[in-house]
Amino acid sequence: MSETVYRNDNLGAWQNAPVIQDEVISYIDKLGGSFILRDVYRPLGLPRRTVNRVLLRLHAKGVLTRRKVPIELPCPARRPGSASPHTARRMCYLYSYAGGFAR
Repeated sequence: MSETVYRNDNLGAWQNAPVIQDEVISYIDKLGGSFILRDVYRPLGLPRRTVNRVLLRLHAKGVLTRRKVPIELPCPARRPGSASPHTARRMCYLYSYAGGFAR
């Protein structure tokens, strides 16, 4: 499928520079599978809010699907010197390409 299906001209008005949107889209193309927000904004070094805005717009246009999944995250020790690792369970959105946009 052509990449131009969901580029800047199809997403309408844009708050951020189109270069940022292209950077996010090309990175999620490289990921290839399902991903969470953190998988995109940390490696790119972009603000979380900016990447979230791009993903939400792609979801609204039907390019991405998302569903809530539980994620276990490591937490820092509450007391210095504490040896027991703690984890926290949070709900995060798992994004993936919709059926017609699979890579």
